[in-house]
Amino acid sequence: MAAGPISPDTDFDSFAKKEVKAETGQEGKMLESKEQIVFEDQFDGKLAELHIKPYLFEVDSENIILNDEHTEYKWVNKEELLNYNLISEGAKIINSFLNR
Repeated sequence: MAAGPISPDTDFDSFAKKEVKAETGQEGKMLESKEQIVFEDQFDGKLAELHIKPYLFEVDSENIILNDEHTEYKWVNKEELLNYNLISEGAKIINSFLNR
């Protein structure tokens, strides 16, 4: 997940592709994107207005190379995703991809 200030003229598709590469070490193939959603949630211990542009990517290999932002990863079936501690709109975002 990319976080931080993004300018209004940001090319979100290109930004998302760069983030996938940076955080997994893999070139990702973008399968789908959704409209940006805006909501309030706790982020870094503070109430924040979050702007999320959801994407679904596919990678060629299960061998992930994490960057220094992460310490672990786990491959799960799509049905298992909702068992994790998510941002408040996380289930809505995941379901929008599962119910396509």
